[in-house]
Amino acid sequence: MSKITFDSGQVSSASTEALTIIVKDSLTVIGLTAYLVWLEPLMSLLLVLPVPVIGITLKLLGRRLLLLNTTNQKSMAALNSNLNSAIYGQKIVKNFKTEEM
Repeated sequence: MSKITFDSGQVSSASTEALTIIVKDSLTVIGLTAYLVWLEPLMSLLLVLPVPVIGITLKLLGRRLLLLNTTNQKSMAALNSNLNSAIYGQKIVKNFKTEEM
C-alpha cells in the first residue's frame, strides 16, 4: 500500500515540475517573440498567424487530458480501495483460521 502511495506522490511531484517548466518555457517564447518583432516585424506576422489554430488545438487537448485524468484518479481510488480491502481481509481470514484450530 505504501508503494502505491509513494507512486502517487511521484506523479504529484512530476506534475508540479511540469508546471514550472511550462511557465519557464512560456516566458522564453514571449522573450524570443519580442526579439523577433524587434528584429523582423514581417516575419513576426507570419509567426502570429497560426497561433489561433494552435490555441484551439491545445484547448481541445486540455479538455481531453482533464477527462482522462479524472478517469485515472477514479480508477486509482477504486484500486486503492480494493487493495486495502484485500490486505485487511487477508488478515481477518488468517485470524479466523487460527481461532478454529
